[in-house]
This record gives sequence, C-alpha cells and structure tokens, in this order.
Amino acid sequence: MSKLLSPLWRRAQEDEQLEDPRFDGVPQIRQVQTGVVTHLCADYGLIDHAVYFTSGVVLGGVVLCVGDSVQALAVREGAHGQWRALRVERHKDGWENGGSEALMPDDNKLRPLIGTVTSCDRDGGYINQTTYFPRSALCEGFEPVKGDWVLAQYVICPSEWSSQARAVSPLRYRRMDGVSVSVLHGRSGVVGDSVFFNLDSLIVPPGFRPVRGDVVNVVVVESSQSLYCWRALCMTPVQHSGNASGLNMPDDELQRLLENKGGLLVSQENHFGSLLLGNGKELQIWIQNTGSERQRLTCCEFAGWDSGQQFCLRSASLRNDKPPGKDTEDGEDEDSVRMLETNLEIEPGERAFVTVGCDKVVLKKPCSGGAVIEYISYITEITDEDVSLRVNADFQNNYLGEPLDVEFTFNRLTMRRCHCALEQVRHFGDNILFPSMLMLQPPQWSGEWSPQEEDQRLPQEMNENDASQKTDGSSMLTAEMVSVATQTKTDLTMTSKMSIPNPGQFFNVQLNPAQKEAVKRILSGECRPTPYILFGPPGTGKTITLIEAILQVHHHIPCSRVLVCTPSNSAADLVCMRLHQSGFLHTASLARVNATCRPEECMAEELRQYARAGEDIRHASFHRIVVSTCSSAGMFYQIGLRLLSETNGQIVLAGDPKQLGPVVKSKLAAVFGLGVSLLERLMGTPLYSCSERGYNPLLVTKLVYNYRSHEALLDLPSRLFYSGELCVRSQRAVVDALCHWNRLPTKGFPFIFHGVPGD
Repeated sequence: MSKLLSPLWRRAQEDEQLEDPRFDGVPQIRQVQTGVVTHLCADYGLIDHAVYFTSGVVLGGVVLCVGDSVQALAVREGAHGQWRALRVERHKDGWENGGSEALMPDDNKLRPLIGTVTSCDRDGGYINQTTYFPRSALCEGFEPVKGDWVLAQYVICPSEWSSQARAVSPLRYRRMDGVSVSVLHGRSGVVGDSVFFNLDSLIVPPGFRPVRGDVVNVVVVESSQSLYCWRALCMTPVQHSGNASGLNMPDDELQRLLENKGGLLVSQENHFGSLLLGNGKELQIWIQNTGSERQRLTCCEFAGWDSGQQFCLRSASLRNDKPPGKDTEDGEDEDSVRMLETNLEIEPGERAFVTVGCDKVVLKKPCSGGAVIEYISYITEITDEDVSLRVNADFQNNYLGEPLDVEFTFNRLTMRRCHCALEQVRHFGDNILFPSMLMLQPPQWSGEWSPQEEDQRLPQEMNENDASQKTDGSSMLTAEMVSVATQTKTDLTMTSKMSIPNPGQFFNVQLNPAQKEAVKRILSGECRPTPYILFGPPGTGKTITLIEAILQVHHHIPCSRVLVCTPSNSAADLVCMRLHQSGFLHTASLARVNATCRPEECMAEELRQYARAGEDIRHASFHRIVVSTCSSAGMFYQIGLRLLSETNGQIVLAGDPKQLGPVVKSKLAAVFGLGVSLLERLMGTPLYSCSERGYNPLLVTKLVYNYRSHEALLDLPSRLFYSGELCVRSQRAVVDALCHWNRLPTKGFPFIFHGVPGD
C-alpha cells in the first residue's frame, strides 16, 4: 500500500512547495543535518516529507526504518524544485558516543572504490551500476568486461547527481605459466579449473587459436564469470596439442634455425620475468662474433605476439667483456573457548573462578493482557556488580524503569566455529598441521634486495657514551636504536605523500637485521604451505615486522590477498591502526571485519571507515587485506569461502611459545594436548627445533632485540627461557626515567612487587 501511495506523497509535496524566484535552473545543494525518515517503501523513501532518496544512496548499505534520524546531502531538481538526496547517512543511536561529520560536497576529492564492472562499451562503463568510468580512466593495457573486479579512484559530481571514476585498474592480476586449456565451447573456454576466456576479448599471437589440450601461459585478472573467478587477458602457447595449428616448420629445421652458426654466439637468457604495473625493466641479449669475418645485425623483431606494444627493442653497443644475460633495472621506474567441567575440583586454599561465556541477554517486558515483549541486548561492559547492555533504540526510548525479567543466554557461536575449524582440518594435510619434512617451492618474489645499512640510526637519538648489554651480563658495543621496531611505539604516523619504495627496498628502513630477514623469508614464501614462524619474545617488534611483511606482499605480489587473524579485538585494531598510519595503502585496500554485536564506538575514529567496509562479509573478502579476530574469521567459511589456497597459500605464525598458552578448564582436554598451542607444538618438532647451528632460517626467525624493557627486568627471563640471547635496545630516556624514584626499594632497579586484592 505504501508503495502505491508514495507517488501521491511526492505529488502533494510538489504542490505544497512554492516557486523560488532564485531558482533559475542551476542545481542547489542542501545539507540536511537532523532529518527524520518519514516515509519508506521497498527501495526508496522521504526525509522530512520533502527529500526523496533511494536505498542505493544510503552509505554502508544500512537498512533504514521510519523514524530513523539521518543526515543527507541533497540537490534540487525539476521545475517544481524537488529535493533529491545524493547521500544519506543514519545518525548513531542515542547510546553511541559522538556523531558523524557532516556530508560536505567535495567534487575534487578522490575516493577509493572496490567493485565490479556491471556494464561496458567502447566509450566507457559503470562500476556497481552507479559509478561511470570513461575509457581514458583505464590503466594501460586493461580492457575490462562485465564481471571484472576493479580498484577505482572516483569523484562525486553533485551537479549531475552522479560519481565518475578518474582511474580504474584490476583489483588483482597474476601470470599463470604452463596451464592447460581444459574446455572450449564456441568462442569461450576455460583454462585449468578457474580461468575463463572469450576469444572476442582475448589477446593471442597472430595465427594462434587455442584448442583443448593446449599448454599455455596466460595473464589473468580477478573477475566473476559464472563459476570462474579469473578471466584471461592474454594467452600465448607453450605446447600445442595434436589439433593445434602451430608453426609450419619441422622440429629439426626449427632447431637448426636456432643453433649458433657462422661464428655467432647468442645468449640463451630470454626470460623477462614478471613486472608490476608501472614498472620497467630491460633484458640484454648479447650476440658475440667469434669468427674471423665481420657480421652485421640487420633486423631484430619479436617472434609472435606483443600485447599493446608493451615491449620495444633498443640498439646497444656489443662488447666482448659484457656479462651475458645481465638484467638491468630501469633507473626510474579472545575469544578462548572456556568450558566449565561438571566435576571441577577445588583444592584446599585454592579458589576456582568461573568465566560465564555469555554476551547476549534477553529482556522480557510484561504488557497488558499477559503478553510479553522480548528485547535482545548485548553485554558491552562488566564491572564488579554492574552489567552494561547495548539495547534496541525503541526499548531505550520507552523504558521507564519498571521491573524486567532478565534471561542470560549462552552464545555458542564461538564454540561452533571452533568445531567447524576442526572439520576443516582434513583439507589441510600433514604439511600444515603435522609437518615432518620441508619441500621448497619457487619463490613468490625473486627480485634483488637493495644494499642498505643493516643498523639504521637517527643521529639526534644516539648517545655514544651509552652502553648496550646482553642480558646475560656480557658487555657489548652501544647500539641505541629508535623504538620504531616495537609495537609500543606510538608516533608511527607516516605521511601519505611518501612514495612507494622500489622493489627490493624496505618501507621501514629502521628494522633490525633479524626483522629484515623475516620480511624477506615471508615475501619469498619458499616453505609454503608449511607454516613459517616469527618467534619473538615480548617487546621485540613482532607487530612492526608483520606490518612490513604485509606491505611488501601487498605491493609486490599483485595477485595476493592477506588475511590477518589475531586472538583479540584489541590486537586486530592495533594491526589495522599500524597499517592505516603507514600511509602506503589506499583506503579501499583494507577491511576490518568485526563481530556483528561489536559497537562502533569501541573502535578508534580512524578505523571506522575500514569497519564499515567489513560489514558485508562477502564484499569484504575481495579487499586485498582483511583484518579480523580468529573467531570472526569463521564467518568466511559460513558463506562458503576457503581461506587458504591449496597450491600457493602461505601461513605465517607470529608469537612466543614461551609465554602463556591456551586457557583450558577441562582436565580431559588438557590430557589430550589442547592446552598446547599450534605454535608451541610446532616449535617442539624436529623440523622447527633449534640445533647447534640455530633454527632453520627457512622456517623460523627469532627476534632478540628488546625495545621495551630495562635490562634489569630482562636478565632473569632471558636466562630462564631464551638462552641469554635477549639484547637491550630500549630508549634510555624511557627505561631509566624512574630508576631513581624515591619509592623504589632499590635505586637503579625499576621493579616493585605490589599485591592487588580482588577477583
């Protein structure tokens, strides 16, 4: 009924509006700061009975209800001056702190967007049906088709009630070598089991037409094509099947053609390697004349296909002392599962604590006539005797303090996800959970690392009179380092104007040698799928090392997708904040996936944009970097997504097996080994154990530089747990600040035992 009457509402509003003499056809912009949704239909509605909006302009895809308080940016159109919303954002509920910033019209601000190409023609196309892109916005060599996933930079055009992309590039792309054409039907086909191609958009060498059984090399982009997740951009043959039409030349004749003859030797190095978009590289092919006669090079050309004329030939002086095959780089270019056992024993003098695994509450409000209204709320904070609940806005507005029946329900979601994880173990194989041997894989990135100083220091923070010591008492040369290599550093903000380092350079040049080695191993990934372990005691910079590794993988492996899982929300927020502060990521590259019951005010303001990107779990999975807790990551399995590639997937475990392990209440579970974490169990196997020569560098990197604590506090744990290897690299001004405090029992030893009574 409301849908049938909505045209009457709009017509009535038009009749009530008076002609504005100042309205001369030029669009007017209006900001609605405190509007209310007064009418709502299936996919459109009215704000304050006057501003028309559709569901597509609501930020974050939030489902609005009649009575919701919103803010909007609207434009006036038509002869009657009707207001139409360009963007609508719902105000936070009353129990949420703060408010959103006003929606300011800024048609020059570039905004990132991840989406799919929904239509495309010779002039341009649309992303997500709403954002137009012209052909000039496409990156070089990219010809999109419907279904391609893209990363775009777009602007809002208030005068035209639209948005337009200024730059469009593939979201992910990769090269696949030596794969077979498995299906061919008409002008469409499939390579392997995941790559779709169509001959109308496929770039192939002249005279080549793929047939079933051909072994080919392809460059693919991520695309939703029916059952397939990749689309082939270009294809070149490696080996033709019996039905393939290859070169019309016998193999022996072709071999004679390629042989060195006439005293001429040609270098055999002809593999150009892989390049990122925007980068350049040169491959030098040398020709050596070993005969007695002068030879002349008359022509060089490519034998086959050159997509978009990306390659070119340059003349170079040929010298006998030139090293063959040398590549030269172009100069510029917490939710622990805690289960209460029925027969819990409490020894004399001991106290048993029971953790109630509940985060959902049902409030029952009796009404007249015996009816009962139930409101579901979520626990947000627990103090000594009080529990704070997050409740429905209707309940908050109508509750007058009357008595309520409160029913606590046990949330089994986390436990069910743990059971689901156990069911997935069968797909992993022994190389992941129970590795006994290491099989090396080709490196994911095999570029050259630029020579850099292994010990980066800031002169203004160096003190040549300070002495740094190993915690076992042996003195060593001072090596005061800035504490950017530890997660406790708070001033890591980098300007977004910083340029992306060239391949082979570090984003954070102040990493110590062990941290840099860990980053190189992770980027190379030669041990995959066997887990790689970053072993780091507290304060040794595990977090900042992982941030560097994530940035390296993101920028140098274009087909990569990174999932970061942490044991708690605070740890996930920390990783997300460090990535945000690095300044090397687009906003659309990162998504923070939260539990549905986690309120937005629990997160820092800077992280809320990433949390909104993670509200739709399926769309969040297409972001290049996803940060989540281990429990919330189970939502990806619930929608049918596999989190680890069985062929190229890589697992990195970061932690310290010497610290506290899982909290297990059940004695039966402890007997069967559930009190030992995966990290600790792996470190106890022969493959990961420390030998006389140390750990296997392909599998384990141990961090020993501590940037957080005073040497007096590190001495005992270093000797007990870490073989006396921990070294002090903390800032003296910080760790010595309270060494002479008048309440210290021992001056110079900043340590106090202080009893705290309580639960």
